[in-house]
Amino acid sequence: MVIGRSAPPVSLIQCSDGAGSPSSTDLIQPAVNFFDCSHSDKTWKKVKSRIMSFTLNQPANRWEDAIPTGNGPLGALVFGHVAQDWVVLNHHRCWIEKSRGELPHLAPQLPEIRRLQAEGRWVEAAAVFPSALKAVDYHCDTADYHPLGEIWIHHHDISATRDYRSSLDLNTGEVVVAWTMQGRHHERRLFVSRADDVVVLTVDGWAQGDLRMACRLRPHGVEDVTDYGSGRKPHRELPPITWDARQGTGWHAHMGRYEDGREFGAVLQSMPLGGGSTYDDEYWGGAWTGVQDAGSALFLVKCWWNEPADSAIPRLLEEMGSLPTNYETLLQRHLEIHEPLVNAFSLDLGADEADRGKPNNVLVQEAFEGDVPNALVERMVACQRHLLVTSTREDSWPANLQGRWNGDYKPAWASDYHNNINVQMTYWPAPQTGLAHLIEPLADYFFEFWDEYRTNARQLFGCRGIMLPTSMGTHGQVRHGDFVHWTAGAGWMAQHWWEHWLVTGDREFLRTRTLPWLRETAIFYLDFVEIRDGIAHFSPSISPENSPAGKPITVADATMDVTVCRETLYNLLEALRVLEETDEREENYRQLLAALPTYATNAEGGLREWMHADLADVQTHRHMSHLYGLFPSWEINPEDTPEIYAQAVRALELRQNELSSMAGWSFAFMANLWARSGQGERALENLEMLLRSCTTPNLLTWHNDWRAQGLSMYWGQGAQPPFQIEAGMGFVSAVCEMLVRSRPGFLHLLPALPDAWPHGNVRGITTRCGVTVDLSWSENGRALSLKLSSRIPQNITLRLPNHFQPSSQTIELVSGSVDLEFRA
Repeated sequence: MVIGRSAPPVSLIQCSDGAGSPSSTDLIQPAVNFFDCSHSDKTWKKVKSRIMSFTLNQPANRWEDAIPTGNGPLGALVFGHVAQDWVVLNHHRCWIEKSRGELPHLAPQLPEIRRLQAEGRWVEAAAVFPSALKAVDYHCDTADYHPLGEIWIHHHDISATRDYRSSLDLNTGEVVVAWTMQGRHHERRLFVSRADDVVVLTVDGWAQGDLRMACRLRPHGVEDVTDYGSGRKPHRELPPITWDARQGTGWHAHMGRYEDGREFGAVLQSMPLGGGSTYDDEYWGGAWTGVQDAGSALFLVKCWWNEPADSAIPRLLEEMGSLPTNYETLLQRHLEIHEPLVNAFSLDLGADEADRGKPNNVLVQEAFEGDVPNALVERMVACQRHLLVTSTREDSWPANLQGRWNGDYKPAWASDYHNNINVQMTYWPAPQTGLAHLIEPLADYFFEFWDEYRTNARQLFGCRGIMLPTSMGTHGQVRHGDFVHWTAGAGWMAQHWWEHWLVTGDREFLRTRTLPWLRETAIFYLDFVEIRDGIAHFSPSISPENSPAGKPITVADATMDVTVCRETLYNLLEALRVLEETDEREENYRQLLAALPTYATNAEGGLREWMHADLADVQTHRHMSHLYGLFPSWEINPEDTPEIYAQAVRALELRQNELSSMAGWSFAFMANLWARSGQGERALENLEMLLRSCTTPNLLTWHNDWRAQGLSMYWGQGAQPPFQIEAGMGFVSAVCEMLVRSRPGFLHLLPALPDAWPHGNVRGITTRCGVTVDLSWSENGRALSLKLSSRIPQNITLRLPNHFQPSSQTIELVSGSVDLEFRA
């Protein structure tokens, strides 16, 4: 049946026998007058305004508890109290470089590793490369991501206050600090403009002539530089940055200088509104600019990096001088770019309205006590999308381990780009929630270090093509240590470029980004993989970050390596077909593909983490890399590979870890895996554990249980674990996977719907078959209303929840949208 653009709801659907060909025609009754979760536009605006409300009823005293906002290249963390507020400023290019040696040529020692592994001498084999690097004193670290500085706000005349609230408008990206004082409502509002690259702060609520306040730019927390909270004795040191400041009439500048002479900084301009004047002063150890005798004020801040202050300061002052001096006008310019990103997706789980009105800290405490409100799930999804939008833009580096927000000069893991799940998880929601184009700056960053990936492959393994390091910052060179052996990074990143093509149909990106990357990754595999007796072997091989029982982390034939290689080759051959390009190595790709081993199982019936017979699984670990084929890949699925799918689910059951082995991000990863397994209750259980243990009231996610209550890996009593952004993004991805599962030509609606979500509405799920899904459900998924918007004419298999019989239908879509309704 052909369903055309804007067709009415239909009841006659052609059903599939599961093999992809129509087998029968059945009558499915459309839903009539069932619970309408889709809302009228007017009703939905009211619901959305409540869902997109983010409120705290107590001030934050640390940057980790601050409210985050930004515009992509710039991040801002607002915290403090009524009399004084701090705004930590972050710039995507502010990194403290570290020295790195020249990567030695170790490829001649690769045969020795393989010989020792063949003899079962695993520990000796694992030590070959690290020992050789140590012998030549090779050391290479990623740079440390650091704060650019902070805005320090000081009110001179604050009396007793009441009704304190700090909030984040998830629609606009505005942070609002509000209170009542002497019967008047006072507030400070701040956003980072996506249009003008400026931090905009307005202060309002004073009677005309009563406002007197000062602002200062300064380094953030230099006196408290420590190592990250590992339980070790902290050490204190000054970062290798020289600070300076300048001041003029109505403006103040802060700048830092690295040891190599490069400079960065910010300029603040103050403007009284409706009367009053600016004033400049110097006290409390630094120069200030401020306003006096006013009723309200506007402050603008612009930042720079890698430019001399002598040219940057006048340039930025001129730019700010050309901007409107009206807050609402500046906000509107920002919203013209920002709002379409926010509005591309929305989620309504039918939460209790009283819960929706509660501050974050109340909802998070209720979750900790064991009752996780749906309002917190809704707010969490909206907030994490806010973080993704405000930490990514087309002309900036992508979100790192902390997105864009960091107040430390020695952050955990340098706040770098970890390529063995963290950066990937951070961008999982982009192609799912209408933000697929945010993958483009991710690709721009990784392509920036192309030559260094080639050097890694050549020097370590004597291979052509590219090899990514496990972690990166301002370069792509492999670090020292055991992870020098990990080779799956390039293939894993290739999945993001491939999904971008599937979701957007962007042929130019496919031609200029995806295809070259896939080629270089496949060429590496052609040189690296050994084929013995017709079977491909990966040696050395790592399954991040686990080790087989009694063996070192570096072994052979990790299941993940095989799966990523197979995915790379399949996608490369498909890209060549789509683009109608030829490749002289195509037959070599096919031969390697044919030689890749099938999945192996352990004694308990689950997929093995290592295919080598001598390597026994260890089931208490936070990484689950052997299930890559189940998620984030879709090679393993119940329709095409039912036997392997059952083995993967069994492996997941075996890996239901002790809490002491879990981290915040691994709860999110587990939730995605359970969603792909069709088990919504277990997926939700892991999401709730993330909310209960590793989510703070500002809805930032932490690597570990920040209360140290035994709900995750132990981080040291009294030592705060680091904030990391990826767990929250994995949360969004898992929710999407619970509501819609997709791959090319296939859509499964509500595959893992938990009982706690009996009715709801999701708009704007973007899928791997090029179809955008708007879905409303009620009666625990027995009544559905949906809109499918396809970017191309195509046939898809539409699978409904198991309440429907038959549950699988083949439908033909033309380019455009179609509305459907069903009742079981």
